Amino acid sequence: MRKIKITNNNGIDGWVYPEYGGMLGRLTFNGREIFALDEGRLQLSPLLAGGNPVLFPFPGKTENDTYTLYGRQYFMPFHGLVTNAAFLLEEVQPDRAVLSIRSSPTWKESAYPFDFSLKLVYEMAKSGVVLSAVVSNLSEEPMPHCFGWHCYFTASDKTAIDLNIP
Repeated sequence: MRKIKITNNNGIDGWVYPEYGGMLGRLTFNGREIFALDEGRLQLSPLLAGGNPVLFPFPGKTENDTYTLYGRQYFMPFHGLVTNAAFLLEEVQPDRAVLSIRSSPTWKESAYPFDFSLKLVYEMAKSGVVLSAVVSNLSEEPMPHCFGWHCYFTASDKTAIDLNIP
């Protein structure tokens, strides 16, 4: 299992799992786990293993895992297409990892009829980690989509959590 460690040298370390949905699977602060991750479950389902799975192009669930677009019905698994997909590792620095994935002919035929690329950037800042996603529509027509991360935080005292999402 390949995992890429990134760090900010201020006690924050992260591990990126390119072959398991491109997620930031582990995050620690001074050795203390921030994300809950069961690496033994990654091969069964990255989404159910924990960590911080990537949700795209639909972060939620469609009725019966299907939707209709332009008069045609498509299959969309719960939380989208990429949660179980292998991402290409584009760049690795001690404090940064960049991953990407592109649409496939199989996805276009059965699940999502658009050409797209998705780039993920995980970068350690002085006091935290910055997660960025860039979605590029490579099709001629408008591409409906939404993006999300599914954070599995560990917490012994949930009242002490301060989560900021601008």
